[in-house]
Amino acid sequence: MLALLTLLAGLALADDADDGWKAFKAGKFDEAIRLSMPSALKGDDGSQYTVAAALEEKDPAKAVPWYEKSAKGGNGYAMYRLGWLYETGRGVKKDLASAAFWYEQCAPLGETRCTKSIAFAYVHGTGVKADPAKAFKWMKLSAEDGTSPQSAYSLGLMYGKAHGTKRDMVESYRWMWVGAKGGHKESKDFVALLDREMSAVDVEKAKRRARDFEERRKRAQAAP
Repeated sequence: MLALLTLLAGLALADDADDGWKAFKAGKFDEAIRLSMPSALKGDDGSQYTVAAALEEKDPAKAVPWYEKSAKGGNGYAMYRLGWLYETGRGVKKDLASAAFWYEQCAPLGETRCTKSIAFAYVHGTGVKADPAKAFKWMKLSAEDGTSPQSAYSLGLMYGKAHGTKRDMVESYRWMWVGAKGGHKESKDFVALLDREMSAVDVEKAKRRARDFEERRKRAQAAP
C-alpha cells in the first residue's frame, strides 16, 4: 500500500509539472510557478526550469537560482538560459567566463544554441582562451546540426583558412554552399568567388557532398 501511495504521489507531481509548463506557455506565470513549485522543491529539474522561466518574466534576478538548480540537475535548457543570462547581464552580473562554462556544459547534451555559442566563444576568445581546435570541434557540430547558416559559413572559413583544421577547399565550398542555401549572404558571395577560383571537378565534388548532407538532414527531419 505504501508503495502504491508513493507512486500515486509521484504521478500527481508529474501532472502538476506538466500543468505548470502549460500555464507558462499560456503566459500565466504566477500559475506556472504555483503548479511547478512542489516538484521543483523535490528536485525535479524540469519543474525547476519552469519556475525559473516564469520568474524571469517577472524578475530575472529571482530566476537565476532556479536556473542554477535545474542546470546542476542536468537540464540542458537551463544551462543555455543560465549561460545567456551571464552573457547579457540580465538578472545577474555579466560574466562571460560563467556564460562560456554553461554553454560548454550543455553543448554535449545536444542543445544546439549552446554548441553554436561555445564555438564562437572559442573563435573570439570570449570568456575562454581562444582555441582554434576547440572552435573547429564545436563549429563542426553546430554546422552539422543544419540549423545555423552562420555556423556553416564559419566552418567553411575554417576549412579555407586552416583554422583549427587542415586546409580543405572542397570542404570549404561544401559548407559555404550549405550556408548559402540557408540564405546567408556572405556564404553566397564566397560560393561565387570559389566558383571562379576552384576547378570544375572540385566544385562538383563539393556540391555533391553538400547535396548529400542536405538529403540526410531532410530524411532525419522526416523520421518519426
